[in-house]
Amino acid sequence: MRLKRTRNTRNAEASVHASAVNADDEDWKVYVSEDVITQLNKYQLPHSGILQEKITDLANHWCFQYVIAWLSNVCESYVTTTFSADQYGATSTKCLWKNIKFDEDIFVTDVFSKIDGMDSNYYNDEVDVDIDSPNLYDKVRLQLLHQLAGNKSSQLKDWNVIVNHHFQNSSKFLDLVTDAPFLELDIARQFKTIYSIIKLIEMKNMMFKNYLVNNLHLFTFSEIILEDDDSGEEKLESLFALPNVGVLVKKTIHRVKEDPSSQISQTLNIPIKLQNCTIKEFDPKVPDSVELIHLEYSRDIDAYLQSITIDYEVITTGWESMLGYWSQNSNSKVIDEFITSLIPIYAEHRLYSAKILVNREKERAIAELMTRRKRSSRLVAKEEENKKKDLESEWFEKLDEREQFIRHRNKLVSKEIKKIKDLLWNQLWQSYDQDYRDEKLTRRNEFTGGSGSGTPSLEMSPGEKESSPFLNEIDNGVLDHGPNFLSKIIPVEPPIPGIAGLLQTADVPELPTDFCITKEELDELANYGIFTPQQEPDNQDSVFQCPGEPELAPMVITEEIDLFNNRPLICCDNCYRWQHWECQPPKIVELISLTTKAPQHALSQRDFGVIIMGNSHGNRRSSRRPQSTPEPSTKSSRPTDKRKPLGECATFICAWCIKDLELELRNIFVPELKVIRAKQRKQQEDRERRKKMKEEKKKLELLANQRKLTQSMSPPVFNNASPHISSASPPSITAYRATTSTINPELNLDAAHPIITHSHQTSNKTVPQPPQPPQPPIQLQSQLHQQQQQPQEQNFHFQYPPAN
Repeated sequence: MRLKRTRNTRNAEASVHASAVNADDEDWKVYVSEDVITQLNKYQLPHSGILQEKITDLANHWCFQYVIAWLSNVCESYVTTTFSADQYGATSTKCLWKNIKFDEDIFVTDVFSKIDGMDSNYYNDEVDVDIDSPNLYDKVRLQLLHQLAGNKSSQLKDWNVIVNHHFQNSSKFLDLVTDAPFLELDIARQFKTIYSIIKLIEMKNMMFKNYLVNNLHLFTFSEIILEDDDSGEEKLESLFALPNVGVLVKKTIHRVKEDPSSQISQTLNIPIKLQNCTIKEFDPKVPDSVELIHLEYSRDIDAYLQSITIDYEVITTGWESMLGYWSQNSNSKVIDEFITSLIPIYAEHRLYSAKILVNREKERAIAELMTRRKRSSRLVAKEEENKKKDLESEWFEKLDEREQFIRHRNKLVSKEIKKIKDLLWNQLWQSYDQDYRDEKLTRRNEFTGGSGSGTPSLEMSPGEKESSPFLNEIDNGVLDHGPNFLSKIIPVEPPIPGIAGLLQTADVPELPTDFCITKEELDELANYGIFTPQQEPDNQDSVFQCPGEPELAPMVITEEIDLFNNRPLICCDNCYRWQHWECQPPKIVELISLTTKAPQHALSQRDFGVIIMGNSHGNRRSSRRPQSTPEPSTKSSRPTDKRKPLGECATFICAWCIKDLELELRNIFVPELKVIRAKQRKQQEDRERRKKMKEEKKKLELLANQRKLTQSMSPPVFNNASPHISSASPPSITAYRATTSTINPELNLDAAHPIITHSHQTSNKTVPQPPQPPQPPIQLQSQLHQQQQQPQEQNFHFQYPPAN
């Protein structure tokens, strides 16, 4: 026999022979320090009565003891907090489940408080239990479920679904599949199920495998070999200690005798090194040739493993039973040394459990005292006031978030509607221009090829001028029977009017549940006297009305109606009506795709907030991972809570809303056309007026230039009355016998007495004349000639010198 110590063994300070030790005389205190004994006497040790009375049979099960030991190694416990691993190269242990503080005595207490009905949530796994639950049994089961499913959002209400799914995939655990609630099972069956879940986690959970590699020393228990059996049936017995206080387990390894008729030997002869599994052979006849022969050991390994069976038997179930076993086997030196090395560890573990239990009971007593004690009215009023302030702050914060959400949604919808209206307006004008060109060409051909009486007149009749003074006959013809202009851009049938108030935006706001106002909130505000402008709760119904099924009246969406289940649904962000995605006209998606930013691309179903009601897991492709578990469905059944947020999907406007926009644009098209025609006519009249004014201005400039030219060509006029005249004697009258009178064209023709210039000749002498200017144009001479021929009397007076 040999002693194998691999975990937490300590050398006792004093060595007392096992024959002198008696459990009844508490001789175990010799191996424990006085400080620990003093504190053990101070604290009341827990659960000795519970372990003896209630779980006597359960404590003898290997499954129960292994579950306790496994939880002690993965949670924050005495084992993980006090274990020193210097010899393994580590200084501390990082627990796998850091959020759970585990102790076996507290765990057993919470298990039986659940079973005995002391816990109000017993048989009620439908209640959401989080990791902060006060019941340790619930916290451990929830953490096991998260580890098994690989999903932290799993709840205890999904226990049977997830556990049965994994048990059905393993033939070893098929007998544990059941539809009965877990808490209604027998306590032994419950721990057998938990033991099977732990084994599945050890085999398939990668997170636990990494934890096991880093903390292998926690799962290597102290073990001794008891005796070797030399009989015909090979058997090896050993005794090892679990982290549970006072729990010793006997492990028996059986080896079945080898069957002589079997061709496969059960003797395991496997090379330790891999290089021994390959044999090299050289052929002397062929130089430089090597033949490699790989030996196959899989059959030998399988046969060897099948010939071995391991049995576990719980020898001691607690501290007192371990002391009794120590006393009974005092003659065995190996057992004596093994147990005496465990006594100090288990004593400190008992002290750790006692302290935790006392602190827990103290916290619970203080909490009960705080709820039961008589409180001051002043404190009550202050707490009520603080609660009212907190409630009012939360309420107004919710109203602000609600208003911000509505404002953001309206902004997105307004932008999308503006872009769609621009596209529709352009398409209307394109259709009108095409029809206008066709109509104009048709009328021109009729005017060219028709007879005089049948030629269409482009002049407006008096009745048309009174009705539409700015539109011509072609405009009226296009507006009345233009094929492209009159064809609808969005061809969709009008919806059936719904129940009164059902489709009103104020009644069906289609807000997420977090922003909806409920009756409970209004009642709570009313109890505290907090004023709110919202007097009625929001209607959280969702209305369905699809253009693909116009015969159906609007209806409220529920999961019981097959019309909605497993079919993609989309909600219009303008009218809040839910519709089938496959019933949308392709023109709608094309229009909305044109409103996207560059580079533009065709939108598809995944770009919008499309949802699928009902259970759609059957339509999805199965995952390649064999242990995948379906995620629990969303708690809310409202379709609004299942769609993508506003900023993560494109804004959708349904066919009916776009048709209303088209009708609105058509109603303002004719007035807009009249304004354009009036503006064009005014511009034409302005151009003609400016042209006429320009021509008149040119005429006036020409006359002014001609008048300036005439003035510059007229001769100078000599005034005899000038003071600078010569003092010579005037000529006689005879000097003017033969005179030729001419009128100065530049003189004032309208004067009553025009001044006449004279030229006369005397015998052979000529009176010198001033130089004559060039003659004026013929046109001016003709004008002057006409003025001379006017029948008016002109008196010629010869004044010399002229009178003043």
